[in-house]
Amino acid sequence: MPSAKSSTKPHPSKKTQRPAAPVPPAPPVPSREQREVVLLAVTGESPAILTETVWALAHETPALIPSRVVVVTTTTGAARLQTELRSPLAHFSGRSAWQALRDELLAGRPDAERLLVLEQTHVITGPAGADGCARPLDDLRTRADNAAAADFILDAARRITANPDTLLVASIAGGRKTMGALLYAALTLVGRETDRLTHVLVNSPFDQRLDPPFFFPPAKPVRHTFSPRAGKPAIHSSATAVIELAEVPFVPLRNGFEELKRPAGSFAGLVARYSRELRALAEPPVISFDDARHAVLFDGRPVVMENEMQIAILRILFGHHERLAALRPSFTQCAELVRAAVSGQFSIAGNDARAAAAFASELRPKAPATPLWLKEFGAHAITRTLSELRKRVRPICPHWIMPPRGLILPPFRLG
Repeated sequence: MPSAKSSTKPHPSKKTQRPAAPVPPAPPVPSREQREVVLLAVTGESPAILTETVWALAHETPALIPSRVVVVTTTTGAARLQTELRSPLAHFSGRSAWQALRDELLAGRPDAERLLVLEQTHVITGPAGADGCARPLDDLRTRADNAAAADFILDAARRITANPDTLLVASIAGGRKTMGALLYAALTLVGRETDRLTHVLVNSPFDQRLDPPFFFPPAKPVRHTFSPRAGKPAIHSSATAVIELAEVPFVPLRNGFEELKRPAGSFAGLVARYSRELRALAEPPVISFDDARHAVLFDGRPVVMENEMQIAILRILFGHHERLAALRPSFTQCAELVRAAVSGQFSIAGNDARAAAAFASELRPKAPATPLWLKEFGAHAITRTLSELRKRVRPICPHWIMPPRGLILPPFRLG
């Protein structure tokens, strides 16, 4: 007689649990070799900083050659760029300085067509005039001009850094000092730790106006004449030029503020948002309540809760936090403390709950109430309220981080 075998079928009253769907792995971060290198530069009346910066990058180990070159400047800078970098020059055999640079650095490369592409010049536009048309700026003369330049430069940097497949190299070597300072500030606001901020250094006299102009040291040296204000003109060979890049350190603030990576309306708006969050790191938020909206206010910013009950719970947890932190009640005891504070009624038993019972007696209100939510009130209401607060406070006050469990709250000040 065959032996009985135990059935492997599930009991009819139980549901078979389906295995959880596998979580897809996060997309890998592209390596330096896989990213598109973009050079972003501010320029003025010395567009040679572009060719010098590209030359220095191409002679690093390993070489770093940008795919695109984005230039932000004024109408004056754009005119100088057209004359000196895009127009044919005799000492480059009728080629432009940019074409000569590409011929030097990209000779024999099969991917030359997609490298060192000098984009159309981005001319900073200022406030609209009486006709409602934005005007291109020939200089930064007023506060309004500087504010417009700040927004323009920030937008240029953000368009590049928003793409994870790019590596940004920003150059502050050209343009007015204000433009370099604004580009530095833009990198601190939207730059990533993989991006670079540079300044180009060139030995004398190649950092001066020469005849013909100096752009980079070509394989076939060029003789340049330097005519100082005092003294005789002197001839210098481009073979003696030394070009170096100085790395300018910057702090990528966006790394510490996950919620702030979404775009801001303006340069000033993004600065204000970072400043507000940095102040929150220095001192705890001021807590107040808005019963009409069922909201807890963190420095005036509302965290809207689900209902009246949750606000009542949070008023007690915040209002008596020091006593609760010392008492360390269970969630059940905490629920009874809330009941005592609202209705004056509570039930806390056991020798280990004497302190909680004494505290509950102190919480008895002068005008007790019995709201509808109190009828089925229990420990689950405490845990849900804290869970909702953890979730809802994160985008409003990201640095006020609550522990995953328990009644202990991070530092705060009652308003």
